[in-house]
Amino acid sequence: MSHLSNREIRTIKALTEVLVPQDGHFPLGHKDVDIISFFEDFLSHIPARAKWFLFFNLWVFEYLSWVSLIYCQYTDFEKTDTTTKKSFFKKLIFLTKTPGIFSKMRFDYREKIIIKMRENRYFVIRGIYLLSSIVLLISFYSDERVMDKIGYFGYKEGENKVK
Repeated sequence: MSHLSNREIRTIKALTEVLVPQDGHFPLGHKDVDIISFFEDFLSHIPARAKWFLFFNLWVFEYLSWVSLIYCQYTDFEKTDTTTKKSFFKKLIFLTKTPGIFSKMRFDYREKIIIKMRENRYFVIRGIYLLSSIVLLISFYSDERVMDKIGYFGYKEGENKVK
């Protein structure tokens, strides 16, 4: 039974594409690991309130993270001239056919949003970023191929003693 809607799957894939790029420094990327099945398995083992909070977090990323683009583009927006503001808002509206939807934005806009959320001075914004990235990266690092690449072999009873 799937716990995730198509929108949530789209958001997870868009986030993972930014967090674990395919051709990055690590030999495996977001296309090499089935993050969705790991994430669904994770959801099947947590309480309903925690699930609700994770789903709410994904919703915030999908529909409200575009606000960060304003701050990415102009750190001092009030002092920006009117023509530049209008130009920026036109670009924002025409990012995709559905403006402001995280999973449908270009990769570079999604990357800017992630970076801005990670470096944000407000705890709530950083918390949204941290919760999403931690859960998705745990899903990524749960794959045996990833564990093998980083040299982690998992916990095995009786075999993890310090020598």
